[in-house]
Amino acid sequence: MSEGKARLRLAGEEIFNYPDIMVVCDARDTDRYFKRYPKVLIEVLSETTEAIDRREKFLSYRQIETLQEYVLVARDKMEVAVFRRESQWQPEVLLRPEQALRLTSLEFSLPLKLVYEGVKV
Repeated sequence: MSEGKARLRLAGEEIFNYPDIMVVCDARDTDRYFKRYPKVLIEVLSETTEAIDRREKFLSYRQIETLQEYVLVARDKMEVAVFRRESQWQPEVLLRPEQALRLTSLEFSLPLKLVYEGVKV
């Protein structure tokens, strides 16, 4: 296991993933090495992981009872897709620097230009 990075364990399965960012707020998540009840999962897309992040992981993650938002961040262009349970997992796609990445379940907002600060896209 990667030092300092908790694994995400899918309920009832011996399948583990390492999301790029995982926000856990559930008191049931007490294990030091893996989490089961994330509120937000964020993946940074790459050529080798994009298809898996968009399909297999997304289908599995949607089954997590506590997950409220799933975010996919492109590396090679300014594009962030936010999928929310409250909108039946329909994406909100952000493409312009003046738009804001809003994580409504966390009451958090960050301008897209700051998400990509220092990145050539």
